[in-house]
Amino acid sequence: MLQFFLLLFSLSAFAAENLPAPPPPPPTNLDMGAMRASLLSQDIDTQKVKMRNLPYRSRLIFPNDTHNPNGIVVGNYLGGNGMSAVYEILSPEGLGVVKLPLFYNEKPEESATHFLDAFGHGDEILKKYGVSKVTLTSYLPGSYVTVTRLPLDSLTAEQLRWSHREEQLNAVEALKSFAESTAAFDNIGDLKWNDFHYSPKELSWTLADWADDRADNSFYHVLFDPDLPVSVEFSETARSYFSMLGVERSASGFRLLKGDTPSQLSQLTPEERIQAAKDIEERILTRRRSLITSEDYRRDAARYGYEGEDFAVSLLRTDFPRDAKQLAKPLKKKPVVIQLWRPASTCKAGLAE
Repeated sequence: MLQFFLLLFSLSAFAAENLPAPPPPPPTNLDMGAMRASLLSQDIDTQKVKMRNLPYRSRLIFPNDTHNPNGIVVGNYLGGNGMSAVYEILSPEGLGVVKLPLFYNEKPEESATHFLDAFGHGDEILKKYGVSKVTLTSYLPGSYVTVTRLPLDSLTAEQLRWSHREEQLNAVEALKSFAESTAAFDNIGDLKWNDFHYSPKELSWTLADWADDRADNSFYHVLFDPDLPVSVEFSETARSYFSMLGVERSASGFRLLKGDTPSQLSQLTPEERIQAAKDIEERILTRRRSLITSEDYRRDAARYGYEGEDFAVSLLRTDFPRDAKQLAKPLKKKPVVIQLWRPASTCKAGLAE
């Protein structure tokens, strides 16, 4: 009899283990238009807490959303920064992750939506010139952007510092290709080291964040000037790669950075780091020599260069370039007035005097 009950118990347990899992509860609809109106009456810190703690399986429904009219179902909060909250997307499939403004303000320029739109606006020109980046899958101005997910093994430049030598050598080889993909740009708006992500599995770097808002010039993409001698002299992007290697470009060539600025690729010898910087420079220059023969590139450079017509007004900034010789140098004092750019036909680069 005991054996019979044991057998019956075993069969019951087996049946229970093989029952299909119950379906998940339906998502909770969240009207983002109403939520935004509610958040506007609250202080920024409270807004940030709420935007970072949306309920799991919330269906975010945005007003006038033709891209995802049935809403976006979000899962776990993945992180973000002081301006955005990033969530995994459970539905629709294939969108990747969603970036939401972290806070709102009646004044758009003081709202996180300003940075969200600078990301959305800045995608097209990066895509056109082949920058290795996350892919924008949908964008609703003022509300959200969705982009493909980074590889799960992705490392930032800071995290790569602790990797073993072979991995760092592979990362440097991949960095050369990544730098070539950004060769058209003297500047990618709001670029920081942790915006570069390296995948050891895929042996590739991916740009995850940027910003381009030429209306107020707080952050901006800049294409190199095809009418100046081909170089990386004014390239902030190239300087980022050199700095990652712990080297700098001087008039006489490359040298190790002085002071307390360590290389993010610490397992490489000084000679290897300098050679990598030389290789990166040559890859960028080769691509630039090809681009200056393109009339299409020249038209884009007229728009996205330092002298472009879209680059109308500069805000009061401490690091804004005044002329071609000072593009890479910060101003010691803030300008005392807002200044307009000269038309492209009257100057190479710099503020009107």
